[in-house]
Amino acid sequence: MASTALAWLVFLVAAPAPTLAIQGAAVDALYVGGEHPELWVSATAQGTRRLARFDARDLAPRGVAPVPMGALFVDACPLPGAKGDQVVLQDAAGVTDVEGDRLVLGRSLFTVPDAGALYVADLCGKAGAARGELRALVVEGVIVKGPGPARMLALSHQARAYSGRVHRGLRPERGYDAALSLYAPRLHDVDVDGDGDLDLALVHEGRLTVFRRDADALAETPVVSRDLAGAVGAGDDADLRVRLADVEGDPRVEAIVGVTRGAIPERSQAFVVGGEQRTPFATARPLWQREGLAAPLGVRGRELVVAEVDTSLVSLSGVLLTGKVPVRVRVGEGAPLSLSAKADVRAGRMDGAMPVVSVDFDGDGTADLLDLGEPARAALHLGSAGGFALDPVTVWEVPSFIHVVPMPALPGVALIGAPKGGVTKLAVLRLTTGAARRRAP
Repeated sequence: MASTALAWLVFLVAAPAPTLAIQGAAVDALYVGGEHPELWVSATAQGTRRLARFDARDLAPRGVAPVPMGALFVDACPLPGAKGDQVVLQDAAGVTDVEGDRLVLGRSLFTVPDAGALYVADLCGKAGAARGELRALVVEGVIVKGPGPARMLALSHQARAYSGRVHRGLRPERGYDAALSLYAPRLHDVDVDGDGDLDLALVHEGRLTVFRRDADALAETPVVSRDLAGAVGAGDDADLRVRLADVEGDPRVEAIVGVTRGAIPERSQAFVVGGEQRTPFATARPLWQREGLAAPLGVRGRELVVAEVDTSLVSLSGVLLTGKVPVRVRVGEGAPLSLSAKADVRAGRMDGAMPVVSVDFDGDGTADLLDLGEPARAALHLGSAGGFALDPVTVWEVPSFIHVVPMPALPGVALIGAPKGGVTKLAVLRLTTGAARRRAP
């Protein structure tokens, strides 16, 4: 018995995470699959932009590729006929590959491209008829290029820019998987009408726009343009977190809309916005109304993964003494996993991060939970049938980070630190084979 206890004691001691030192100010990390998978890191140094390449399996350096300073974002795309993923860039005139070949022509989303901008999104379709379909967000809408010529999908939107650093407050929509300096529509390939084809849905500033796919082609005008904030009666001062998932058990997705107000919300609401095949997202029904912060982090099957923070006066007065706010994460109505996050109540911000729940570290088919509540610590709780394991299977020491990049395909998570002395530290968190065997009970 004593030896077992000693084994667990040794097991839970935090080990330094594998860390890379990148020359320059790194702004993004990217997993590029294929026969020889790589990790690409975008960094700016001495007025030039580069993509530093590393072997995704052992982090051995593979080289450096130059990138034009006007590029707005990079993404890995499974282009038809290509071996593995291809890296593409969007600049002021459309989309190119890293060799500079123009793939899509179109006006830039921004009139003045930000040389240090970060934009992480699904630039390409990943499955079904949408696979390999390139998308370019531009002022007039969305340029889509499949096997044929590029087409424009009309969409009225106003993108805006902000600092791009991780927002440390409790406002749920400014989460760590969405720390963008270019805040533009987010693209989702989902089936909204139950016909088996992946339609294109865009979420931006509380508005949901859907282009229906029929006979492997997207309609050029939207079939849905829904003000989600108005549909749920949220008002102009509300913060919305929108997730698209099938929670009703039919073949169509619904919009799960979480609503909070203020940096430290007193109460939270959530709604399901759904409808019929001919009228998707036409009706809204309440899902919950709870005290404190309750925000959907993700979806597992038909159940939501929800983070709950007690923001009552009694709870927050305790935070003044401990410097930590309690966080509970549950899957559906399952038992919660109790965590904590470092917080500054007086400043109304969270110095730790909300958990990442979108990566299956051990490859068993169930997404796990990466606890990032402490700025210098990361703990992995494996997913289970009803939620997450009580005890972490691995604990890492990590550098203080400003960006979190979930990479489900690796699988793993990259933590990008603040540049210091011309160098950026990047930690890559993956589950080793030995740690996977020591599954927590």
